[in-house]
Amino acid sequence: GICLLLGGLFGAIPYIGELIAGIAMVLAMLGGFVIALIFIGAAAGGSLFWPTIAVEGSDAFDAISRSYSYVYSKPWRAGFYAMVATIYGAICFLFARFFVLVMLKATRFFVGIGMGAASDRPGTGLTDASKLDAMWPSPTFENLMPTVTAFGLKGWEAAGAVFINVWMILTVGLLFAFLVSFYYSGSTVIYFLLRSKVDATDLEDVFEEEKDGDEAVEEMPEPDTGVSAGTPTK
Repeated sequence: GICLLLGGLFGAIPYIGELIAGIAMVLAMLGGFVIALIFIGAAAGGSLFWPTIAVEGSDAFDAISRSYSYVYSKPWRAGFYAMVATIYGAICFLFARFFVLVMLKATRFFVGIGMGAASDRPGTGLTDASKLDAMWPSPTFENLMPTVTAFGLKGWEAAGAVFINVWMILTVGLLFAFLVSFYYSGSTVIYFLLRSKVDATDLEDVFEEEKDGDEAVEEMPEPDTGVSAGTPTK
């Protein structure tokens, strides 16, 4: 991109610049071809960089070359794997989100019963709102962490709402951590499948680091005492 930018400066020269730009445009198109090749390869195969290093025990150069090679060698297969992983991941995320919603609803329902009867909390917008309604608005599937209205809080309820919000952030954060885990796990599976098709490598072929204690220990020879077996000794 920098080379193309510098080449464009020559095209800004009056009179002769237009001629230079027209003649050298083929070189600029070659540069654009390289940019497109790198950009599309990184966008389609960027998720395979980390699995390559982990599976092969190689370096960054090998990770980039393998990822680009697999994507450009089997583009339709790579796209199909990505589509299946996306659909399956979306279904799993919806189920995990529903599970968290049921957990929060159940927790809020029984804790609300234990915290007592309804009271006046006009800031919540609910009639006969309870103390828990002011501290922890009811979550929904679309919004697991509704905003707490400060006008509905009294006394130390604001401090309690802060702690509840902390636990909510950790809980919902685990839900999004599931997405990160699924992304890298799915990318690893896709890498194994593409490697099997392109390089005909067995799925079980994984690099393992040798530990210090893995070397075979040579057996020490028995000392020669000069006494044969069966010869009695005094």
